[in-house]
Amino acid sequence: MQQATSARAGADGNALNGIQVLDLTQSIAGPHCTSLLAGFGAQVVKVEPPWGEPARRLGPFPKDQSHPERSGTFLYLNQNKLGVTLDLKAKRGAAIFKELVAGADAVVENFEPRVMPSLGLDYETLARINPRLVMTSISTFGQTGPYRDYHADELVAYSMGGLTYVIGLPDREPVKSGGNQAQFQAGLNAAIWTAAALYFQRLTGQGQHIDVSIMQTVMNLVEFGIAHYTHTGKVFARNGNRWRTMKDANGAPLGHPTEVYRCKDGFINLAVQAPNQWEMLTLMLGRPELREDPRFDSWPKRGQHTRELDDIVGGWCRERTQEEIFKLCGEYRIPCGYTYTMTQLPQDPQFKERGYFQQVDHPEAGPLLYPGGPFRPSEFGWQMGRAPLLGEHNAQVYGEWLGYSKRKLSGLRRAGVI
Repeated sequence: MQQATSARAGADGNALNGIQVLDLTQSIAGPHCTSLLAGFGAQVVKVEPPWGEPARRLGPFPKDQSHPERSGTFLYLNQNKLGVTLDLKAKRGAAIFKELVAGADAVVENFEPRVMPSLGLDYETLARINPRLVMTSISTFGQTGPYRDYHADELVAYSMGGLTYVIGLPDREPVKSGGNQAQFQAGLNAAIWTAAALYFQRLTGQGQHIDVSIMQTVMNLVEFGIAHYTHTGKVFARNGNRWRTMKDANGAPLGHPTEVYRCKDGFINLAVQAPNQWEMLTLMLGRPELREDPRFDSWPKRGQHTRELDDIVGGWCRERTQEEIFKLCGEYRIPCGYTYTMTQLPQDPQFKERGYFQQVDHPEAGPLLYPGGPFRPSEFGWQMGRAPLLGEHNAQVYGEWLGYSKRKLSGLRRAGVI
């Protein structure tokens, strides 16, 4: 395979320059994995069916006008990639994919475990074509086990991974964490393990199959829930925004205010965690007498009278703005943070100073703001580029990598293979 040229190939200092990845992923977890690899300089080829992958129909769309080239989900998760179309269910399509595999470093897919074998594109088959190949498979339950072929959504992964049970209020039913965090975390894990396998490939010339389970990924998010159970025999309870581990030697809850409070223009978080911070909080509130109040004069008592304490702190917060509270907490050395909306995030001075949000132009969606890389390496770069149009790089990839003529490409297009 020849190295394809791209306006988004990245600087020479990017960590994964020279790595070629075939991306069969769809929706969220897989595309997030490959977008991270692309951000660090890998040349990622997004392989979609001729009608486009499902994320192109997910949105959100500018001005709520549905368009396959303007989906916010697709544009965000497929930055920096080359885009080709290929029908893997067609025999000619599967054969072409095998040609691409012969010169690739990695394949990433997030189909149900039965899909790749049904296409004749399982790891064993592809490894015979390219023994150096790293193949990463992302699925809800993994490639093995009694649940491997079950259908599941985000809530199922959260629930069966143990995370849902510990989120929410103690007197209410468990709740799901916001957004698609299980998918994004699985994508991050997949990117890390793919990069590690590529490093091993460079050292030994050996490929391997990486099996990423979203259910197991979620289990790793449950803090030290299993360790807590095996050490104490107790199951984590739902604690809302409280620190569930803050208890005294007798098991009584410790009552530092650790909560999200409403203020004049939104919400603010206070996280008082130490005795000296409790003292400073009473001074900031203008209520030093609270230290002598029999309801609050010890950690356990503050735990027993949490609601009364929240009423006091909450009433004080409602009379002030986020900025006023944030600055006062800084003066009194009390942990505090804005509870940002998506409108506020890009305006935060911390993000601005680090250049985190960047504008990327797209021929169909126009200029839009995107989050940057989650890391800030000192010795190599992170690239920001747009997502590809459907089949935008067919001529480039099939022509330059496989030597296909324009005539052959036209025939494949007419046949619906690309």
